[in-house]
Amino acid sequence: MTETRVVRAFREAAIARRLVLLLAGMGIAGAWRVTAVDGPVPVPRPDPSDDLAALTADTHLRFTRGQLPLEVDSSQPDVVSGFFSGRVPFHLALPDYPVGPGESKPYRMLGGRLVSFRNDYAAYVAYRLGDRPISLLVTSARLAQPSGGDTVGFGPLVFHQRSVRGLKVITWTDKGLTYSLASDLSVSGAQSCAVCHGSPEERRRLEGFAPRT
Repeated sequence: MTETRVVRAFREAAIARRLVLLLAGMGIAGAWRVTAVDGPVPVPRPDPSDDLAALTADTHLRFTRGQLPLEVDSSQPDVVSGFFSGRVPFHLALPDYPVGPGESKPYRMLGGRLVSFRNDYAAYVAYRLGDRPISLLVTSARLAQPSGGDTVGFGPLVFHQRSVRGLKVITWTDKGLTYSLASDLSVSGAQSCAVCHGSPEERRRLEGFAPRT
């Protein structure tokens, strides 16, 4: 791998980790504004976290191969969130990436669709980081609780990282919902976060992002 490719790979990993922190960290501040809907749900089978990780990897691969068309095509989080309203048994408000004057988003939202999971629907959202796809799956925490893999703590959240079919899959639960993120990028380690999160305040936030023993 040439030096240019090394720098590019490191930068992509850093931006991908920033996306993970945006999706999860902003949930701490309430940007997700998610609420699981009350009511009966199917009784989970054993190892639901393994099922969710496998589904996320499979959905990611099917989408990248052109085998899974999106049902809503938009780069606007409110439009994609609106598509899921009434179609999944929870409320989902996807966060928008904060950028300053003259800045541009390092990633692009492509859209979303419904995916079957445990006799119900999960929300699938597709992103692209440069020419690399990133997939997010969201379901009720009552249907799947993350477990296993390598655990990493960030504030009150615990991320579970594992390799599934050659992909990096990260799962976590926050405010009644479980999220699963799949990509072919290496996004582990707080060092890559520091490339994008360089301010003193952001570095303080990253102090809690370390492996759990």
